[in-house]
Amino acid sequence: MVVFMVVGPPLAWGVSFAYAFMHAGESKTNKASCTKAMTSIGWKLPRQADRQQCTEISDPFFASAWAGTFHMPRAEARTWLLSLPGDRSHRVAGAGPDGVAERKEGLHLNIVPPVYGQVDEVNVEVQWESQEDAVVTFETYNG
Repeated sequence: MVVFMVVGPPLAWGVSFAYAFMHAGESKTNKASCTKAMTSIGWKLPRQADRQQCTEISDPFFASAWAGTFHMPRAEARTWLLSLPGDRSHRVAGAGPDGVAERKEGLHLNIVPPVYGQVDEVNVEVQWESQEDAVVTFETYNG
C-alpha cells in the first residue's frame, strides 16, 4: 500500500506525459457551424450574421476550441458585444467599464464566458469594413 502511494502518482503522471508526448500534434481542425460554436461558448450568434466561417479545433486532452469570422451590421456590433454574458474583468488596454475597447478601426472584447471549464477565455475583435458592415472575429482559448 505504501509503495503504491509513493510510486502510484508519479507513475500516473509519467504515463500521462508519455501519452501526451506520443500524441502531440493530434489536434484536428474541422469546419463547424458558427451557431454551434457560439452555443458551446454560452452565447448566441447575432440574428443578422452572414458570411459565416467557423472552425472547431479538437484535441484529445482539452475541450474543443473555436475560431470564426462572420459579418454583421456595424450599427448592431456594440449592442451584440454588450449582450454577451461572462466575466469582463480581464480587460484589454483602453477598455471601458463594460470591458469593450473602442478603437478607430473597431471594437475589442476579452471575456471569460459563462461555460467556464469548457472555454477559458474568448477574444473578440470587430473590424469596421464599411459604414454599414462589421467583420467579427473570435477565438477561444482553453488552458
